Amino acid sequence: MLSYTQSDRREGPTREFWDNFSGDERPDDSETHASAEKCGAACVANSTCLQYSYFEKKCKFGSYIQKGRQVTDRGEFISGWDMEKMASLGFKLDADYSDSCKDATWLRPEILKLE
Repeated sequence: MLSYTQSDRREGPTREFWDNFSGDERPDDSETHASAEKCGAACVANSTCLQYSYFEKKCKFGSYIQKGRQVTDRGEFISGWDMEKMASLGFKLDADYSDSCKDATWLRPEILKLE
């Protein structure tokens, strides 16, 4: 499933003009607000952070994976994902991924056996 929902991660672990909906804002006195690079490095160092976003000198962490959406009307917005942590949790990008389905499994009523 990650190969489909996060297929754009093949381009790299960060994405500009993108909001991945990270919601845990770091404390006001945190060094993570200094730059997107510091925000990303702090996410990697934090054991529960799987993704981060940086916008208007605000760093936010996310302890869950969300793809997010493009942001064009709010200035420069940078989002990133900790690919190593994601892989250690079993969320690995399939190197053999293509844009088409390889196999489809359909549920038929006779298989479900509703009682």
